[in-house]
Amino acid sequence: MFDSKEIAQKALLRAAEIKETRKRRRYRLSVCAVLLCVCLAAVSILLVTYPSSVDSGTIDIEETDMPLAYPQTTASDNIQTDEKPVFPKIVSVTISANKTEIDLYLLNPEENICLMSFEIILSDTGETLCQTGFIEPSMYAGAQSISRGLPKGEYNARIIIRAYSPDTRSEIGTEQGEFVIVAK
Repeated sequence: MFDSKEIAQKALLRAAEIKETRKRRRYRLSVCAVLLCVCLAAVSILLVTYPSSVDSGTIDIEETDMPLAYPQTTASDNIQTDEKPVFPKIVSVTISANKTEIDLYLLNPEENICLMSFEIILSDTGETLCQTGFIEPSMYAGAQSISRGLPKGEYNARIIIRAYSPDTRSEIGTEQGEFVIVAK
């Protein structure tokens, strides 16, 4: 029949297995919790510091709700579609002095269904500093070469923002505005 000693040994082995399984689960949960905390900390640091450095050639764009040379708008006189593009607004741009490669953070707002392009022109000389290609909605212009590095100082500039049909890539609207480029 059943030996009580044998049953007791099996019960002890089963209890030890359960205890070991629980220990492994606690360890795995602890590792997952630590990894989650590290990931959250890294994302928080990136969100707080990105973009953080003028020396790296990034452009910091200051946006405001104050009246601008061209306000954010959803309509333009020469738009031929029912969907009116939302044009971003810019007050000032800070770049690194004498750099010819910069990162642009000029965003095509996510509300848009159209493509956009940006052209930055120095007001005093009429020189096109840079011109982007097509930018999809929710995306921004990344690294761009500019025609020349600007010495330290402030420069009046003009931006031309063009909206394009995503199907035909024909221009459906344009906005222009004045802003200041600060080279540090």
